[in-house]
Amino acid sequence: MNAKHDLATPLPGAQRMARAFPKGRLAVLDAVDHWLYRKCQSPLPAQAIDTYLRTLKSPPPGTTYPNP
Repeated sequence: MNAKHDLATPLPGAQRMARAFPKGRLAVLDAVDHWLYRKCQSPLPAQAIDTYLRTLKSPPPGTTYPNP
């Protein structure tokens, strides 16, 4: 999970990290936010993270969540 315009952790780095793992997946929030789990204006990143931690089900490849 990464914000599309995160200045602290730019999207290209998250994309490289996802490619580095054979089963890596990356979902993107179309926003500038950095703290996607606790302080994000959208509930979608936290929901996706919680779902993964509970079920190991990740969003489909190429998932982009809209900015609220």
